Amino acid sequence: MQGDNGLHAFAQMPDIILASRSPVSCNRWKGEEFVIIRIFIILNIFIITGCAGIQTVHTTSNIQVDKSKKYLVFPFRDPSFEGKEFSGVGSRLTNKLVASCAEYGLNMTPIFNEKFQASKDINTLDALAYAKENEANFIITGQVTKWIDRATEWSMKRDFLGLSIFVREVSSGNIVFTLEMQEHSNIFWSGTPDDFVDSLSKAMALKLLSAEK
Repeated sequence: MQGDNGLHAFAQMPDIILASRSPVSCNRWKGEEFVIIRIFIILNIFIITGCAGIQTVHTTSNIQVDKSKKYLVFPFRDPSFEGKEFSGVGSRLTNKLVASCAEYGLNMTPIFNEKFQASKDINTLDALAYAKENEANFIITGQVTKWIDRATEWSMKRDFLGLSIFVREVSSGNIVFTLEMQEHSNIFWSGTPDDFVDSLSKAMALKLLSAEK
C-alpha cells in the first residue's frame, strides 16, 4: 500500500504543475504583483518626502531689481540655537550671497568693520547713513533664522539652514524686497548645515534676480 500511495502521488504531480498554471493562479500572481507595485510606489513617495530640499518661507517685492544700482550688504546676524551662538556663520552667508549675486551681474559690496559685524544686530539707521555717504542705492541686511545640526545617520532628524534678507531703498529707508528661505537634509543620513551654504545662497540670488528690472 505504501508503494501504491507513492505511485499515486507521483501520478498526481502533473496535475499539481498544471494547477499552478491555472487562470486562478495567474490571477493570484497578478494580485501579488499589484501589491508589490503599490509598495514600491509608497516607498518612493516616502523617500521623496524624506529628501533634502529648499523652501521659500515668504517673499515680498515692491520694486524691480536694477543691475545698474549699487547695493551694500551688511553682515547677516549669526544664528543661535539652544543658547549657543554660531559665530562666523552670518559672515559666510553674507559673502556667499554677494558672490552668487555677482555671478548674475548685481553690483554688491559686503561691508565688514568694527561697527558692522555678524555677531551683533545691525542698526538700520546707521547702515542707511553709511550707504548715503558711499552713494549706494540699496542696503541689504539679514539674519540666519535657522542653523540646526542635530542629524545623525538614520536618526530621522533633519539639519536646517535658514536665511532671511531685507532690501531697503537708501533714499527713503523703505523695505522694497524681503525673502526668507530654508534648506534641510533628508531623514535617512547625516549632514551639516554647512553643506547648504552654497546652494541656499544661489537659490536666494535667483529669487532676488527674479525681481530684476
